This record gives sequence, structure tokens and C-alpha cells, in this order.
Amino acid sequence: MTIDTGKPDESYARQCVYDLAEALPADFDELDFSNLAEMEIVIPLPSFGSTNSYIDICADLLDAAWIAERVAIHAKAIRVIEGDRSYSAILHAPRRSIVRAIKEASLLVCEDLEDDDTNCLQIQDIRADVSDFEDRLTTHRFCVSEIIDHYWANMQSAYHELRYEAPDLYREHMEQFPERRLGFHRSAESQKLHAAVFASRDSWLVSRAIDLNSFFRSSGQDYRLEDFVCGEVAAVGPQPLAIAAELVIEFPNAAYFRSRVCSGIALRDEEGLPELDLFAGEGPSPSPYGRTPGQEYPPFGELCFVHKTGTMIIVGTADWWHLLYDAQPLPEAAVRNLMEKSADLTEKLTASVGLSGDLACPWDDLDDDAFETLCYDLIFSNPKFDRESIKKMGKSRARDGGRDIEVREAPGRPGVAARKWIFQCKLVKGGASLGRGRVLDVGDLLDQYGVQGFGIMTSAIIDSGLYDKIESVCAKRQVQEFHFSKLELERTLARNRAIRRRYFPEL
Repeated sequence: MTIDTGKPDESYARQCVYDLAEALPADFDELDFSNLAEMEIVIPLPSFGSTNSYIDICADLLDAAWIAERVAIHAKAIRVIEGDRSYSAILHAPRRSIVRAIKEASLLVCEDLEDDDTNCLQIQDIRADVSDFEDRLTTHRFCVSEIIDHYWANMQSAYHELRYEAPDLYREHMEQFPERRLGFHRSAESQKLHAAVFASRDSWLVSRAIDLNSFFRSSGQDYRLEDFVCGEVAAVGPQPLAIAAELVIEFPNAAYFRSRVCSGIALRDEEGLPELDLFAGEGPSPSPYGRTPGQEYPPFGELCFVHKTGTMIIVGTADWWHLLYDAQPLPEAAVRNLMEKSADLTEKLTASVGLSGDLACPWDDLDDDAFETLCYDLIFSNPKFDRESIKKMGKSRARDGGRDIEVREAPGRPGVAARKWIFQCKLVKGGASLGRGRVLDVGDLLDQYGVQGFGIMTSAIIDSGLYDKIESVCAKRQVQEFHFSKLELERTLARNRAIRRRYFPEL
């Protein structure tokens, strides 16, 4: 336990921290919280990082959700911060009545208290209450919805165990909640926003009754509707594409199809349809901006909206928003291949690979430090990443261990851990390309810093040999890639004119 007493002449605590993995202090019942500004309760997740069983992980998350809800009703407000093996519940203006809730939470998770015979009966009663709480998970309105969503997301993986260990329970769940066969669960955001929201590991399905900006704020995401542009879904070869402005993105067709099927199931359940119509009510929809855009619907009949960074696609239908994650602009070489296959899309694809003269930037005007700062600003402005975690590792050419920029992904999808990324910034002048010799020991770098994402940001064209080298190293370690060559940087700057003017004021 940590207590900050504020000024020396103050007689009450302004902030305190209780780690529930440790026993509470002996005088806990006597502490006065009447003037406490803020309290932090650390809720341990002992199975995280120590087990391969998703059932155990779900048990920890269920306990954490019960504790968060139990203490939240005794404070003015609560917010939760996710750690590697714990949650931190930050309670604003807690009331005196929180004492009992914290003591019960401590009995539930503190292993040191389990061997005490005097606590056994009380722990049994608490466990029974947690079990009742689990039965209410699909109907209760929660104060802390993100823990519940993490529970359901991990339960999707636990079903692989339950299918063999508890087949009757597995069958009951699949019959009662058919959307779970598709990897979706009804999100706790539904109760908060008073309309249907479904979540999966790669997408959200949001009722059209919900304002999307309200959804983004409620779920803690940094996306905003005004940063999306209208696009088209087009089939060029075997893989559909989303095309918007200078962006060409591989459309996540499998994720979208699962979302469409889930929307049909949801409509059947909510409207009492006698038969399952997977695409009921799924015709073209008006614009989310409240007006119909002055363009025809794309080939597949849906409106497509693409974030200006290319990291999310929204498809709007009559009743639903389909929010598709893990989108990424195609590299220049792939776009060129597509240009050869589709003469009808040549004009749009030409703009997307940066062949228009007005996209070019005078890179030779920058020095190494300015280029690294430009790259920092682009990552900072991208909602895919958590701007509070971004770090620029010293001056250019400093001993940074190969890390120019380090950042974590922003939260937003339940059950998906925020990946840690490292970016290397390479300013190349004189029109030369970036080859294998300029990027050394990528494998050692990834192993040393334990990252899950790696990218190169360069003012040059990246040689195919360097692409192949990085792809091989990252694939072996299951590390994601997100690279910005000269063409990707110039397209990104064309969409973010404020940053472009900051470094190239003459453009």
C-alpha cells in the first residue's frame, strides 16, 4: 500500500494505492477516506503469462470484472488501465462504504488469505456471488465494459477447450448465442449505448442507431468520423480492394463476411424473424454525415469509408456499421501490379502510388534530425498508435540501439494486446534507394526489445532485396510490418497538409 499525504499540514490522504495481491494493512477498517481525492486498486491477473489455458485466463478476468463493478458503485467515477498482469482501477472520490468492497475483493484474489479458516465461509459466499455475476454478464449494465469485453474475447479462445472438456456447456452457448460461432460476442458497450454492438478480434458491428463518434469515445478509440473519406470497394483480381483518395487497401473480405452473417443473426434475434436471413435489411445506406454523397454506390452495393491513415475501413449498410481493423495500404509494387490488371482503375491507382507531381517532397532540404521529427509527427497523428506511449530515442545518429521511434498500438479491440512497435528512420538524399546494407541486424533488434511490430520510414524507394530480408526475419518471429517508403510518406503527407507545411512550407 502507498499513501500520498499531500502537504505536511494536511491530515488526510489525497491519493492511495492498494495492491489486492497483498494483504490489506491491519488498520484498514480505521482509515478515513472521507476526503480522499483518488484511490487506485491494483487487481492481479495471476494466470496471464503463466498459463496456456484460456479457461484460467477467463476466470481471472471474471474476478477482475466483479471487483471493478463491486468497487465502482462506491465512487464518483472509475477508469481502468490495463497492465501486463493486472488492471489498475482508478476511483475518483471514493466513499467510506468502499471499505467492505475492498475487503471482499482482497479475500477473492489474495492467496495469502485463502489458508485462514476464518475466511473460508466468507470466500465461499463471495465465489457464489461471482458465479451469479457471471450469469448476468449478457444483460447487466456495467460501469467498466472493457474488462467484460476482454472476458468474452478470451472466451472465444476458451471455447476450443470447452468443446472437449465441457461439451454440454459449449453446445448450450453456441445454441443460445449463435454469433459466437463466428467469433463475435455481444459487447458490454450495448448496455452503455442503448443499442446493439458486437465485437470480434478483427472487427466491430455497430447498430446504425449509434452515432459512430459516440461509439469511438465510449470504447476509448482515437478515431473520429470526420477523419474518414468516402471510398469504393472494387474487385481487381481475386482480392477486393478499398480505394479512397490516394489510398489503395486490401479489403478484409473474410472479416467483413463474418460481420455480415453476424448482422443477419442479430436482426433475426431482435426482430423475431421466423427464418434466418443472413443479409436481412442489408441494402445500401445513406452517408453517416447525414447526407447522400454525390456518387454512385460502389460495385458491391455498400458505402465504404476509409480512415485517412488507411488503418480502418467502415462499411455502412441499412442497419449496421461494419468496422474493419488491421487494414493497411498496399505497397507501391503491389499497386503497380493491379494497374496492369485493370485499365478502368488506372487513373485512381496512378494517384495512389504517388506518380502525380504535386505529391513529391524536396527531401534533400531536410537533415536527419528534421526527418526523424517528421516521422515522429506522422506516427503521433495516426490513431492506430497510442500517442501517450510514443518515444523518440534521442538525436539522430545517437546510440539508440536501432530504435528511432518506439510506440504501442492504441487500445480498441477487446482481447487483443496492444503491440509494441519500433520504427527506424532513414533519410536518403540524391535519389538513391534504400538497400540491404543500410538496415543491419533486424533480427537481433527485434529479439532484444521484444517487439511485435517493425517498420522503416525512409525518403527513398525500398529495394526489393531489403523487403525480402525484413519479411523473412519478421515472419519467423510473427512480427507485423508497417513500412513507409518515399511514396507512402508523400501520400501520407498529402493527406496531412498541416505536417507537410511544417516541414516543406513552400509546397
